[in-house]
Amino acid sequence: MEAMPKNILHDVMTREHRSIRQVPLPNAKQRMPKEEKVEEEEVLSYEREEEVVIEDEPRGGNRWWLWGLACLFLAFLGFAVMSAFSASTITVTPKTATITLAHQELTASGAPSAKLPYEKLSFSKSGETEIPADTTKKVRERASGTIVLYNNFSSAPQRLIKNTRFESPTGHIYRINQSLTIPGQKTENGKTIPGSVEAEVFADAAGAEYNAALSDFTIPGFKSDPKRYAGFYARSKTALSGGFEGTVKTASDAALASARETLKRSLQAGLAKDAKAKVPADFVLFDGAVSFSSTESTPTEKNGSLTIRETVTADAYLFKRSLIASAIAKPSLGADAFVVIPNLETLHFAWSEAPVPSSSDSGIRFTLTGTADAVLQYDAGALRTALLGKQKSDLATILSSFPTIEKVDVILHPFWSGSFSTNRERLIIK
Repeated sequence: MEAMPKNILHDVMTREHRSIRQVPLPNAKQRMPKEEKVEEEEVLSYEREEEVVIEDEPRGGNRWWLWGLACLFLAFLGFAVMSAFSASTITVTPKTATITLAHQELTASGAPSAKLPYEKLSFSKSGETEIPADTTKKVRERASGTIVLYNNFSSAPQRLIKNTRFESPTGHIYRINQSLTIPGQKTENGKTIPGSVEAEVFADAAGAEYNAALSDFTIPGFKSDPKRYAGFYARSKTALSGGFEGTVKTASDAALASARETLKRSLQAGLAKDAKAKVPADFVLFDGAVSFSSTESTPTEKNGSLTIRETVTADAYLFKRSLIASAIAKPSLGADAFVVIPNLETLHFAWSEAPVPSSSDSGIRFTLTGTADAVLQYDAGALRTALLGKQKSDLATILSSFPTIEKVDVILHPFWSGSFSTNRERLIIK
């Protein structure tokens, strides 16, 4: 039997199970040569590939649209966050002035309510040195010591003049070498307490017989008034010592004076250094604003050497930096000038008259010489309040109320902001 011809198109469709989009193929009514069938197969494959490409195009476009929307949202969110955390930094340059001082005299007081008050720090330091005892001389030394004077007579203070006499139970007379006042009685918890004051006394004459242990003293000048005589008295705080009369081995007067002066200067330098170390940050201690006093002890000789002892007391006068700066600037810049002078320590201080050590609130007069670099101050709190939430364009108008400001540099965050922050803590003034 003759074999039936194969249906080539049927075989192709069966193998491929139709196209992806199930596109029907045209019916073939006639048989085609073998070569043409191959070409048709190739054409069919090409059409199937075109269908796949067309299907994918809409999906890619959708993804790009979503990405664009997400980026826009993130940009808006970043803008909102940066705006919410806005900040302003203002760097202020205040005006400055150079003040030349030519022995400008100032007056200060120890009273806290004074226009220019001072605070006084007191320090003491003792030392000794030795020099050769290469000569002899006759020495007459008076005994001395410290006593406490009492007023148990009345509530009124009692003034005693220089050289007032005090008598010991042995009949020896001692005197004070400066005038003083004994405070009056006071009452505490229903009890009367006598007023008291310390003083140094010196024997009326030289000699070892005036050396004495602790003792009581009367005031012979009050004997005519028995009640007053009984109400005023004194008692030793230290023993009375140093009294001597005779020939001793010692140094020459010139050598003794030179040794004392060298020892005093050394002690003074140490006290000045100690005072500088204790100055608070908002106070200034000028190099010359220290007053010194000294107490000499009788030299002692041993094995051919003379030991010299000195005790030096320093009173350091401190000034609050802001108050002394205003006092300096007042004559040049006006009574209301509020300035800072960073180079206060470079000014030369000199006493117009020596201060009185015995009074804690006495007035002192001094001069300052040099060049003061004054920086005019402004109210930073008021400036911050004036700038809060204001437009940058209002800056010139606002600064007109702050005449001591030379210029300002402004940095706003975020950079596109045209106004100062409304948050007080985020408005920073440097």
